Amino acid sequence: MKKVFYLSFVASILMFSSCGESAKYQSLQNSKDSLQHVLNVKNKEVNEYLMLINQIEENFEKIKAAENEVTVVKEGASPSMQERVQANIEYINKLLADNRAKIEELSKYKSQVGGLQSSVTRLRRQLEEREAVIARLQAELAEKNAIIRTLDSTVVQMSFDMGELMYAKQEIEYIAIEQDAELHTAFYMVGTLRDLRNKGVNIKKGNLNPRGFTQIDIRDVTTIELNSKSGRILSLHPKGSYKMTVVDKKAVLEITNPAAFWSITRYLVVRK
Repeated sequence: MKKVFYLSFVASILMFSSCGESAKYQSLQNSKDSLQHVLNVKNKEVNEYLMLINQIEENFEKIKAAENEVTVVKEGASPSMQERVQANIEYINKLLADNRAKIEELSKYKSQVGGLQSSVTRLRRQLEEREAVIARLQAELAEKNAIIRTLDSTVVQMSFDMGELMYAKQEIEYIAIEQDAELHTAFYMVGTLRDLRNKGVNIKKGNLNPRGFTQIDIRDVTTIELNSKSGRILSLHPKGSYKMTVVDKKAVLEITNPAAFWSITRYLVVRK
């Protein structure tokens, strides 16, 4: 009976000891799993952090490349180049906004990723530098655009002024042509005394009816056929400035000195 009791006691001790070892092992396993989970979370955060940094750095490289193109193009900006400059600046602003958002996202990892906290400060400083550069470029572009607008306005005004000058020039030329024509215009009438009276022409009384005269350019007309055997000039013209000749029984008035001939009057009256 004692032997049986002893064996039961030993079995109980062994069983209790086995249960204790199992609980300890489970506790250790749980701790290991918990630490592994923490490590996995940490690794995930670090990977996300590094991925964000890489994306930010790539954006900064794109920004620098775009800035270089803006600097080159704006030196001699034609209208098409100005559009490229504006497109590049918009592209840079988009990248800057993207980087600004990503840097803010990095900030939430600072407490968990202590070894990489200095990266946020560095990237913020880099972002501020690039923003300052693009602000300067935008200011320079705005200044150039203002100059271009002023020049465009000046060109428009000059074009308008040129148009007015051309119009004035044409007016002057037209007046000059009219004056020139007037300076070299004269009138003549050939007829019998009855014809002249019927047409209202009376030299003694100074009556002249311009509608009955023939208009001529004194530079072109220096001879006038009278269609008669003889002719006599009734209007006042200096002697020696003309001569009357007869060709084939037809009288012809030849003006030998037009300037002198027309100096007294521009109306020539000839009686057949």
